[in-house]
Amino acid sequence: MSNELIPIQQPDLPALFSPGGLSDLLDRIEADAKAIVPDTSTAKGRKAIASVAAKVASSKVYIDGLGKDFVAGLKAQAAVVDAERKIARDRLDRLKAEVRQPLTDWEEAELARVRRHQVAIETLKACSAGIDGLSSAQIVDRIEEAGETYQVHGDWDEFESAADAAHAETIRALTEALERAKHREAEQAELARLRAESIEREKREAVERAAREQKEREERIAREAEERAKAQAEAAAKAEAEKAERARIAAEQARQAEIERANQERIDAERRAAQAEERARMAAEQERARADAEAAAKQADDDLRAADVEHRRAVNSKAVSALIDAGIAQSVARDVITAIARGNIPNVTIRY
Repeated sequence: MSNELIPIQQPDLPALFSPGGLSDLLDRIEADAKAIVPDTSTAKGRKAIASVAAKVASSKVYIDGLGKDFVAGLKAQAAVVDAERKIARDRLDRLKAEVRQPLTDWEEAELARVRRHQVAIETLKACSAGIDGLSSAQIVDRIEEAGETYQVHGDWDEFESAADAAHAETIRALTEALERAKHREAEQAELARLRAESIEREKREAVERAAREQKEREERIAREAEERAKAQAEAAAKAEAEKAERARIAAEQARQAEIERANQERIDAERRAAQAEERARMAAEQERARADAEAAAKQADDDLRAADVEHRRAVNSKAVSALIDAGIAQSVARDVITAIARGNIPNVTIRY
């Protein structure tokens, strides 16, 4: 290998970095490098090996620098083209908008006109919505509202047939609902009349019943007064027996009340225990569901990260292959893609 790194004066960079353009140069460098007979037995031989390796490394740096300068020029030229393209796009976009503005204005007006007709038709249809249960007076108001909407709107243009159909259907539905409401109100009025008659009849019967009861009460009082004297004697004899019976009944009632209270306390305790057990079971199920959801979310996140790593590796590998196909050495191509992926090269990114 000569003392010069690369025996080329003023290289033709486009030709040098075209597909296969570096082959001859690399072949000569490789031939010169392999021409040395390695001898590691002496210091001189080892120094000669190191010197050849250093010249190969310098050749690599020089060739890579030429490629880097060549790419920088291409990028600057591309930036100028992109700037001019943007100027053309912006100017032609403005021109398109200016030329189309009359059509745009007409389309917006047309949309507003169509929407006005559609809203009016929807308003017509809404008059017959939710009419079940309305009074006849309310339905009459709806009929008047539908007629006013239909008349006030004016010219319906191409929506005239649809407006006529909506108006006819709305009036038909409201008319039928009005008949039902009148029938319902007539039935309600009849029911009210019958209730009023029933109340009046019940009042008369109550007065007559009160008179009969008063007469019976007076007769009973007289009869009781006549029998009171006889009853007093019998009452005195029965008084003690009745007193004892009342005491017995009171004791039995107290005992029964105590039994019922104890039963109720037992039922309440069992219900509270069952409720506590159900709450504990539901809490355990919720905890298991939460743990399962967290595990599933973690697994999905791990799978997503693994897929992303694999995707980035595949994209980087394709980019390295593309650079190699473009004539860049494999090690250089890997270094370039690694630097771009790590964000070490400004204004250059990889789209994943």
